[in-house]
Amino acid sequence: AGESYVETNAWITEMGIADFSISAWIQTREQGAAILGKSNGDRSWSFHEKQFYLSAGTEQGQPVAGGVHFYGNQAGEIWGATAVNNGIWHHVCVTWDNDTDAQHIYVDGVLDDLRPVWVYYGGRGDIATDTVRIGFDCSGDATSDFIGRMDDVAIFDATLTPEQVVEVMRLSLPVIASNPIPDNGTTDLPRRDVVLTWNPGVYANRHDVYFGTTFNDVNNASRTNRRNVLLSENQVQNYYPASGGLDLDFGTTYYWRIDEVNAPPTNTIYKGETWQFTTEPIAYPIPGQKIAVTASSQAENQGPENTINGSGLTGELHSDALTAMWLTASGAAGPAWIEYEFDKVYKLAEMRVWNHNGKLELAIGFGCKNVSVEYSLDGTDYTALGTTHEFARAPGKPGYACNTLVGFGGVTAKYVRLTINSNWGGILKQYGLSEVRFFSVPVFAREPSPVSGATNVDVDMTLSWRPGREAARHDVYLSTDEQAVMDGIAPVSTVTEASYSPGPLDVDGTYYWRIDEVNDVQTPATWRSDIWSFTTIDSIVVDGFEFYNDLNPDLPGSNRIFDKWLDGYGTATNGAIVGHDDPPYAEQDIVYSGFQSMPYFYNNNFKFSEAQLPLSPAQNWTRHGVTSLVLYFYGDPANAVEQMYVKVNDFKVVYGGAPLNITTAEWNQWSIDLALLSVNLQNVTKIAIGFGDGTATKAGGSGVVYFDNIGLYRSAPSP
Repeated sequence: AGESYVETNAWITEMGIADFSISAWIQTREQGAAILGKSNGDRSWSFHEKQFYLSAGTEQGQPVAGGVHFYGNQAGEIWGATAVNNGIWHHVCVTWDNDTDAQHIYVDGVLDDLRPVWVYYGGRGDIATDTVRIGFDCSGDATSDFIGRMDDVAIFDATLTPEQVVEVMRLSLPVIASNPIPDNGTTDLPRRDVVLTWNPGVYANRHDVYFGTTFNDVNNASRTNRRNVLLSENQVQNYYPASGGLDLDFGTTYYWRIDEVNAPPTNTIYKGETWQFTTEPIAYPIPGQKIAVTASSQAENQGPENTINGSGLTGELHSDALTAMWLTASGAAGPAWIEYEFDKVYKLAEMRVWNHNGKLELAIGFGCKNVSVEYSLDGTDYTALGTTHEFARAPGKPGYACNTLVGFGGVTAKYVRLTINSNWGGILKQYGLSEVRFFSVPVFAREPSPVSGATNVDVDMTLSWRPGREAARHDVYLSTDEQAVMDGIAPVSTVTEASYSPGPLDVDGTYYWRIDEVNDVQTPATWRSDIWSFTTIDSIVVDGFEFYNDLNPDLPGSNRIFDKWLDGYGTATNGAIVGHDDPPYAEQDIVYSGFQSMPYFYNNNFKFSEAQLPLSPAQNWTRHGVTSLVLYFYGDPANAVEQMYVKVNDFKVVYGGAPLNITTAEWNQWSIDLALLSVNLQNVTKIAIGFGDGTATKAGGSGVVYFDNIGLYRSAPSP
């Protein structure tokens, strides 16, 4: 990482004053990773150097983290809209037309422009001594050399058309299967209903599926040497099994391979890579932070907390440091005990024990030998776990692996108490342990989506979670009242799948939720999750002006601001003009937030000025708890004072603030109470902004006002 690239030692082609395109197949989970750089190689960002990379998401202007990004220093810049750092293969491409300055990003053959950051200016050619390096971070906005896999990197001295981008992608498509699901290397995969899927090789007509638990068998098997792992031969589907799913074993690593079979007459077989994944364990450790521990006594600097805090452990091996263990005090009255209190009730599977492991253990034997184990739900009434248990003796030297396992068989408990009846030495009445780890069956819902504490969550969202293992149904509690969710008196919906769509939520709301996993034939029948929260977006965007671009109408993805806002261009009576005369048509310097705003030029000299945005499909402004329409405007001291207004479905609301505000070079907020609009707010089809009285019968003035962030709010923000 950081020093891994391919040096071509070649200038290859001009990327500043001539047409060019770059394409590559990439597979990575990194953001900020460089795909290609053209530079002098010193990693110091210099004039005219070029970088093709995945955005880190931290660059100015809110790019998409993991999105494709091309940056020509002092020459131009464009961002892609789709994150591609998801660990699967993607074809990425950037094109530039020297004559029109049109620049585009493609992902998997589809136009993916988020927006150009600025035009790729002609006349800024490459430096003759710069060379192309594949995967090289020129230290512009990339953050590392490429980390992952890359193939079929190509540079063209031409502007690829959309059709040519697709053709280049298809020509370089892999002949072997790719993009496995589950991802290669996945761990903790739910073991039930597993379906294997993959992207077929470009020439594949049929597929052979190899699957097993031994790498060598799966990797080396063939049609003539099946090794009991060729599960399906010559199948049509690019998934397995053809119906249902695989029910696999707990905590097992599986290997699989897909061989792609060409159509007749060749029937060529292309051997695939061998992928792997590991299924979920039968039980998970309870973190030490969720356990409180007390003991009958302790020696100095050898408290009971050492048995749950991981001190002395390197991986799974314990040291012989006494201060990383628990030991009772010398002369303490018996019986000796240590008790663990969990943060909630768990379904316990097992307990793993590292016994006392001091250097003198084999001589003195402080390690616990005969131990009574009890558990409780309330810390008062205890139940014995079997009879007594013998804890294995520690070796008294570093590198000590756990050698005692106590099964709990799925009992439910919040407390576990160990009473030590004897030690291994029988010499001194002191007793100790190095580490104790508890494992529980995952009966609680977990891994919520959105993650707890998430912000800017969409108001039309779906809650999902990883279900508890024994759940037959799920009770979903959701409310803006945290206490109501905690007390179980919030509205509840019961579902059978591990997802729930609550319907439209309010903007700018903090919601609390929990999942009760229910199975009436189990004891207990209900397992209650933690309380999770998320906060929704603060407003519904009517127009934020961020996604307008400068592409000509004949180009895919064209979205010019004056093609959406219908102004008075070409008319004699409407003096409104939206957008600048030359690219960039949207304003990119005077902005309230984000990257762009709308420049609006008005001329009311025997004209009225009005620009209208048709809304298709129609919008419902009665949802999501919104009460205010808010927009921001920025004036100019040279502006003539004209009455500003907004129309919603032709209902007019005049600006009630100081008329001179349109002459101030600062951002002003205008809030409109939706209750004042005498229109059908469930069917809003257009919004307009205008200046003047709507007639073209008298002399008037002109000017320019910039508009940004038109949105619907639950309550108007503080100006």
